[in-house]
Amino acid sequence: MKILEIILIFSLCMITGCNVIPMNSNPQNLLPSKSFIDADLRLITISMSDHADTDLISSIQVETAWKNSLEKALFTKKIFSDNSKRKVNIDINVTKYIVGITQFDVHIIAEYKIVDRNSDKIIHSEVIDSKGNSNLFFGLNRSNESNGMAIRANIEKYIAKLEEYALENQTIPSSRSY
Repeated sequence: MKILEIILIFSLCMITGCNVIPMNSNPQNLLPSKSFIDADLRLITISMSDHADTDLISSIQVETAWKNSLEKALFTKKIFSDNSKRKVNIDINVTKYIVGITQFDVHIIAEYKIVDRNSDKIIHSEVIDSKGNSNLFFGLNRSNESNGMAIRANIEKYIAKLEEYALENQTIPSSRSY
């Protein structure tokens, strides 16, 4: 009977181990923005503060997924103008990244700053709070999904705030690149 249990556990591990889903933090269903910021985005940086609890997951994996997802979202939304004379960076400081004891609940607080590259002046700043909780069964898949959901929600909220900011501060540049 013990051999049957070992075979069953081994079989389940083999089946589920082959189906591990990657962390997907890409926002969905984005359309180009109707408003934009007259600035050329040059660089996105992400840093994890000392209060961010990423011991259970790789902070490099989180930072890479976050940066790639934000770049794709901003490219799709076309909020920034490539032809602008004003050059900016987006600096993101993740002040809280709490992974629940079960690794299924993720809570993120991140501060986004748009910084003028010439003057180092902060043009716009937002603090975004988001959560992710997957209902998938398998532990690693559930953990990846929860992390991806929290990052995706954070980016989607930031994009919405950026569009509000762009609408409130709309300027007409000489041309807008698509």
